[in-house]
This record gives sequence, structure tokens and C-alpha cells, in this order.
Amino acid sequence: MKHPKLYLFLLILCILFTPLCFSETETEYFRLVNEDFSKAVLPLSFVKGLPIVEVKIQSKVFRLILDTGADHVTIQLRTHVLEKIDVNYLDSGDNMLDVYGKAYRNRHFVIPELQIGKLHFTNFIAGEELRDFVPADGLIGNRFLKNFYVLFDYKKARAALYPKGEYPSELKLNKWRQVSFDHNNLGIIIIVKIDAFDRELKFCLDSGSGSSGKKKSGLLKGKNLEGLSEKIGRLVTYDHVSTSGIDLGRVDFYVVDFKEPPVDGFFGDYFFFRFKTLIDFDRNVLFVKE
Repeated sequence: MKHPKLYLFLLILCILFTPLCFSETETEYFRLVNEDFSKAVLPLSFVKGLPIVEVKIQSKVFRLILDTGADHVTIQLRTHVLEKIDVNYLDSGDNMLDVYGKAYRNRHFVIPELQIGKLHFTNFIAGEELRDFVPADGLIGNRFLKNFYVLFDYKKARAALYPKGEYPSELKLNKWRQVSFDHNNLGIIIIVKIDAFDRELKFCLDSGSGSSGKKKSGLLKGKNLEGLSEKIGRLVTYDHVSTSGIDLGRVDFYVVDFKEPPVDGFFGDYFFFRFKTLIDFDRNVLFVKE
């Protein structure tokens, strides 16, 4: 292949944009048994820059990607996982698109019990992950994550879930910077400014977008931006990049060619390795700290 590193980037990027269309009532996705918890720490490991957590289902442990780019996903499990556990299939499914615009359809099912960290859940509605290139046993998406305050701390290789209400005092968030975002069916959308372009850019903050090497970078959609169509598959660098008034300085980007979703670019492991991040899905704000 002409651009092997770009190929890895696109495989990783394909993990996002996996919409499920369940009921609109949030409480119908799962029941949290130990609702009085104060904090659930989730140790992370990384595969190509993707954050992996362990989930226990029927005494079996599976490794799932925490994917903030999978907005309509609670949990999706690959078919080899479903061969090892008992689930109750529902009479529903979804027609879906990957980043190349390729259509596929999955099924929904109910997992009677599962455990994430110290949190125990029952009647958990999930879906199939039919794409073979996902480098884990499945995904955990925003349909689940948005029920909590979510902390990513890549440098310490951990994430944490906090109950909603008061912010965790241990974090002293009043000393952190804030980044506003839009939350729609594309995921977490932040505004990014790059001096080379005369308009604001829409980026998806996607933990399901990782790097294949030691050098972390963002992704730019080549066909959306003037002068980049001929640079697809290459690495470009811009000296002045910012978001919500936070100067990111010099940033490298891979220029990629994808059809879905309709954004200008992605920040994944580059952003999360640089910033300790707490996500508040209710207020649409990120608290970030270098």
C-alpha cells in the first residue's frame, strides 16, 4: 500500500460514526444497580492510541474501546463475543454508514448483567459491531458515557466515571480551562481555528481516532479544505492552532479522505494525551488541564 500509516489512521477512524437508534428514554438503555457510587476508576490500556477498558459479562472479561465518536452507542460487541455469552435479541436493528459511506445493518439485544469497573448494570441494551477491523472486542459510546461526568487521564492510563450533580471537588475544576462544544448526532463537536484557513473549522473530539506511531497528530478532511485535496495521505503541520481561546501551538495533521461524518477534522489521542479532560454532556463543556 502506498501510505501504510494513513491506512492505519483510516482503520482507526472507521471506529467512530456508529449510530444506534434506541428509544428516546435514557433510562431504557440500562439500570445501574449501585447508584450511590461516588467514583468509578477505569484503568486504560492503549491499542494504536485507542483507550481500552475491561468489561465483565457473565464472568468473562472483554476489552472495549471508550469511543466518544460513537454518539448513539451504549455498547457494541463484535460477533465473536456474542458467541461466548447469552443475550436476548430484540426485534430491531439499524441501517448504518461507516466513514467511507458503506452501509451495513446490525441487531440489538439485551445483556442481562454486566460490570464496568465497580459499576454493576442490568437489562443493558446493546448492539452488534459487525466491522472486523475494530482492534478490540467492541465499543462503549456516548449513549452510555453521557449519563456520567467522564474523566480521561491518558498520561496516568485511567478514566473515571462520576455521578452527575456537583462536580468532583478532588479535581479543583475552577483551575482548569473550559472548551465549549456542540453535542449532536455526530458526537462532540468543537470549533478549531487554524490561521491558514479563513473560516472556523468543526472538529469531532473522538477518542476512537488514534495514531499508529509515537507521534500524535490530528486529522484533516482533505476535500473540505482549500489546497489539501492533493495532499491526501500526507502529514501537514500548522504553527497556529487554537480552540476556545486555548493556543495549541504547532500541530501535525494527517490529511485523509472520508465521506462521513460531515466535519472538517478530528482530534483523538493527540488531544487526550495533551489534556486531562472532564466531559460534562449536560452543559456541553470540556474541562481541560495540561
